[in-house]
This record gives sequence, C-alpha cells and structure tokens, in this order.
Amino acid sequence: MRSWWARPSCGPRIRVRHDGPVRLNALAEPLERVLDRAPVSWKPLIDAWRASVPGQALLAFIAARQAAAATIYPAQVLRALELTPREQVRVVILGQDPYHGAGQAEGLAFSVPTGQRLPPSLRNIFKELQRDLGLPTPTHGHLGAWARQGVLLLNATLSVELGLPGAHTKRGWEALTDKIVAAVAETESPIVFMLWGGHAQAKAPLLAERAGRLVLHSNHPSPLSAARGPLPFLGKRPLWRCQPVPGRTGRRTDRLAHRLKARRPASWQRAWPGLRAVIYSAVRRGGVPEWLKGADCKSVGLRLRWFESSLLHQAKRIISSVF
Repeated sequence: MRSWWARPSCGPRIRVRHDGPVRLNALAEPLERVLDRAPVSWKPLIDAWRASVPGQALLAFIAARQAAAATIYPAQVLRALELTPREQVRVVILGQDPYHGAGQAEGLAFSVPTGQRLPPSLRNIFKELQRDLGLPTPTHGHLGAWARQGVLLLNATLSVELGLPGAHTKRGWEALTDKIVAAVAETESPIVFMLWGGHAQAKAPLLAERAGRLVLHSNHPSPLSAARGPLPFLGKRPLWRCQPVPGRTGRRTDRLAHRLKARRPASWQRAWPGLRAVIYSAVRRGGVPEWLKGADCKSVGLRLRWFESSLLHQAKRIISSVF
C-alpha cells in the first residue's frame, strides 16, 4: 500500500495512505465544470474573469496539475459564493488560501468540515470570539452557519495542493477575488471588511474612498503571525468596538456619545481616518448619507464614529447568533 508524509496546516506531519483521507474534499473534476455551475448572483462576474487572460491561465494551470496527479483542494472552490449570495453579503472575512492538510479545506475561509480537528488558525479565531463576546468554544469548525447569514468567508486564493501552502498563489485566482471584493464594496448596504493577513490586506486599495465601509486590519490568525506586531490578531479583539445600537435610527445614547467624545480629535478634519473618503464619495454620487445631513463640522466626526459602531454591531450580531 503506497503512502507518504504530509503536513496538515500549521500541524505536525502525518502519514497518509492512498486510500485514506487524502482524496476527501479534493477536486476530482475539471475546474471548468465547477465554473459552469457558478451561483446565479455571481455568474456574470465569474464568466467575465473566466474569459480574461488570468482566468484562462488558471484553467490551464489547474488542468496541468491534475494531469500530473496533484491532489488539489477543495472540491467546491466556489462554495463561499454558493452559500452567500451577492445581495446578502453583510460581512467579509478575507483570508489567504485554503488549508493544505488532508480533507481540511471545504471552500470557506478558515472553516473545516464537521468532524475534522480544529486547525490552529480556527482555534485562535474561536479564542478571540470567546474573549470578546463570551461565547463558548464550538465543538466543530464548520462555519456554514456564518456564510448563510451574510458572512462571506473568502480566501484571496481559492485552491491549494496537499502539503504545499501557497502553491496556487499568483496563478490567476487573485484577479477573480479582486473582482468579488470590488463588487461587494460597490453595493449600497453597509459592509464590514475584516482583512486577516498580508494577502488579504493587499486588497485594501479596492475599498478606498467608499462610503458605508468599515475595514479592519490584523495579522493572519495562524500561530506563526497571530501574536506578532504591529497588528496582532490575538488580543486585538476584532469586534471590541461594538456598541449597542441606539433604540432609534439616528439617535445616540449619552453613554456612547460620551465615550466617542472622549476619543474625538480636536480638529474635525482628523475626526476619523475615513472622513474625507466618505464625503468625497458622497459628493461624487450627488448627495450625502442620511446620517450626515444637518451635521455641522464639529459633529461630523461623532456621527461617523456612531456609524462605525453600528456597522460593527451588525457584524457582532451575525457572528454571535450562530452559537
């Protein structure tokens, strides 16, 4: 019986047999067939990328690796898009590439199938949720419930090979995920983007100068970088700024206003890093957001921070509701 050594993501090496878990969740059909079944809400975007030079290059690369008997994960490379339609996206969690251990990747960033041991990156995510929201650690690592409630769990690269992290980086996937992120950022609904790791943060320019967007940066939750500065994941508490949403739209509680006022800079021009981007974007569209109407210069910063708090509360409500 043939066997070889493989190293699951961020874990010790294990011996894998040919009839073991290696082929579990592996891509067993041509990538073109998978793309033919693209979700309806994302299909125009995927078809445009598929016909482009990066798309054709990726198809040729994947076909060549399959011909060479490479084990490619996951089988459902578009699963994040299947579970989260374009019009339902409220939170985007952006990672690097899928887990490269046997049977771990399932097409959702940071998620593993039920029954799989929690990878270290996912354990760190759950640890921060417990520290931040007081939630008990889940008994499994499948994040499908998040995806169905509007959390787009997207990797910058959508495929990988067994035991070879980053094997499909810069092969064409990035052009597709750039289009996905840009398309989500153009929607009218408020969106929270969580960019975890360098590959994810490379997409930050796609989110510049857009109103109603909250972008949070941190290192990747992998143990290799989770505690490293300047943007550590551990201890950062990604949702620590969430505050209760006021009882009525447009109204702030005294406690929230007091906390925000204490942190507000003396000059309204420095009230919030995204202030100018929000105003410029509104002017280009021929109007200003409802929550900015009637505000004088001194209160603009406070209103923007209230809006930021509302966005974070939305992300917190979605994520905490699945446990």
